[in-house]
Amino acid sequence: MVELVKRALNGEKLLLEWTLCTSTGELIHNEITMVRAMYKGKYVVLGYQYNLHARKMWEMKLADAKDLIELQLAKLNLVVKATKIALWDMEVIHDDPVNPNNAFFWSDEFRHMLGYTDENDFPNVLGSWSALLHPDDKGNTLNAFAEHLFDRTGNTPFDVEFRLMRKTGEYAFYRASGECLRDKDGNALRMAGALMDITENKIILLEKEQQKEAAEAASREKSNFLANMSHELRSPLNVVIGLTNLILGNKNLDAQITENLEKINNAGTSLLEM
Repeated sequence: MVELVKRALNGEKLLLEWTLCTSTGELIHNEITMVRAMYKGKYVVLGYQYNLHARKMWEMKLADAKDLIELQLAKLNLVVKATKIALWDMEVIHDDPVNPNNAFFWSDEFRHMLGYTDENDFPNVLGSWSALLHPDDKGNTLNAFAEHLFDRTGNTPFDVEFRLMRKTGEYAFYRASGECLRDKDGNALRMAGALMDITENKIILLEKEQQKEAAEAASREKSNFLANMSHELRSPLNVVIGLTNLILGNKNLDAQITENLEKINNAGTSLLEM
């Protein structure tokens, strides 16, 4: 303290933080200011003490909250990467929620999923996304988007599948979902959601469907073939069976010939019964 007073008497303005320990062991944070002043022709040191305890406690809580937020954000980023989803967020223009100039926040994952880099080649407006929708999917997708925004009850979900054109010019399959933040009257104020690339799953499903259709077509061809063959064989088989029955009516036939004719007759009868 003596050294601090000397420094103040030499004209140095001091601003210090001081921690005092009370009789109960509690630490109290203080801010102390020391300045030189003239009093009755002599320099004296004036000191001011300000209790910083409440502010310090608030700063510590704020730091803890910041650490917690950063931890939660880190967890969220891990979940986003692990699930391969891309987040988006939009501000809603009152009475015109599907305006293509609505301000959007497209995450980096969202842009990268479509092959874009940053805001320069994929601006933060609704039109950046809607312009890439496949013509066959655009109407239904935008209708679902508008119906969710305009439904003041919040009961209409936004969860749709559609195709988007990537920067390469190729279309891929995606699934988007979102939810609105609304005012007390149910008007949409903000909307946030996620996009997921489902191209791989769609291709697998399409391949399975094609394989199923091919198997069903092959089964139909087989049935048609057997039906045609049955029709084509029935007439000559009837002739063969009739002739063998006629010949077998001759009781003077050789035993070996009779056996062979019976085999022919039985085989023909079996074919007819198929």
